Amino acid sequence: MKRFSYSSEYYNSIAKVYDSMYEDEYWQVARKQIEMAILKYKPQLDGAKILDVGAGTGYWSFWALQRGAQVTLVEPAENMLKIAKEKIAQVGLLEKARFINSTAEQMDEYIDEQFDVIFALGDVLSYVSDLDKVLSVLSKISSPNALMFATVDNYYSYLKDVIIHGTWEDYRTLERKKRLPIGSEHGVFEARCFTAEEIKLLVKQHSFQAIEIEALAAFDKVEKALRYGKYLVNELEHLFIILRNSKGNCST
Repeated sequence: MKRFSYSSEYYNSIAKVYDSMYEDEYWQVARKQIEMAILKYKPQLDGAKILDVGAGTGYWSFWALQRGAQVTLVEPAENMLKIAKEKIAQVGLLEKARFINSTAEQMDEYIDEQFDVIFALGDVLSYVSDLDKVLSVLSKISSPNALMFATVDNYYSYLKDVIIHGTWEDYRTLERKKRLPIGSEHGVFEARCFTAEEIKLLVKQHSFQAIEIEALAAFDKVEKALRYGKYLVNELEHLFIILRNSKGNCST
């Protein structure tokens, strides 16, 4: 199986089949859970300035643009970004979208504004090479009290996979690096996993406050996933986190 040095190389190679890989029931529930959470905290997106980091083929950008937002898409995989642009062009919303082919670590070289909402969905924070740099950049380009919606790979899911399918060396690697190879039949790349407590501490160092952390798609019904997901953060594959930029807020 092909091993990629960077996640962007993997996604560049699977761009044409990417959307078809996320059509099952799990991802339908996951997307609905994320959608409802976004609208809970940001009921009106009309005119909102949104940054979509790791935008992929544009699913969340497309969703926000249709609700009146202005969206900047940042995506290091050129083939993925090309598909996103084609989708958005088809519905005549190109004038509200900006496309940046860049890594998350380098995106501030192209951006000189601040955003009300940040999407870091699709486990972007698990895939970046320099997490501290990315969180620092996101803090810099987000407005005070800006909201960030993100998903990350769950440490306890990695641990379960190592116990069931891995070796002692896999376990030692996981404990030392908090990273393991992930992917599909199309190839693998190395990604980082997190516990809920680790996320809280990491984001706090960069002026973000974790206001909700829950398991993603814990049940096949979105209502149950929303109600009980916070109790299953040590169980499932992905964590869904909602953050607020607390810079300038002395009470946090």
